[in-house]
Amino acid sequence: MAEAIRNVMKGKREYAPELVFGSLQGDNPLTEREKEVLRLVAEGKTAKEISQELYLSSGTVRNYISEAINKLNVKNRIEAIAVAKEKGWM
Repeated sequence: MAEAIRNVMKGKREYAPELVFGSLQGDNPLTEREKEVLRLVAEGKTAKEISQELYLSSGTVRNYISEAINKLNVKNRIEAIAVAKEKGWM
């Protein structure tokens, strides 16, 4: 704390690490449709059920899930849901 005060007195800037870390988390990379599909997956719905509900083909639903997995840099849909929820993106 004393070091931070000395730095401020010298005209330097000090930042709280928790604030800097929060800013590095970035913006939500998911589209609205990807978030919607992940929410339905989180509810336990299958790609077929989601496709019927959103009036999409099953392949399109699987593509949205794959894109979300890639954007979040995870291995599967369960991890994608966990990461998106943890970051407050869904």
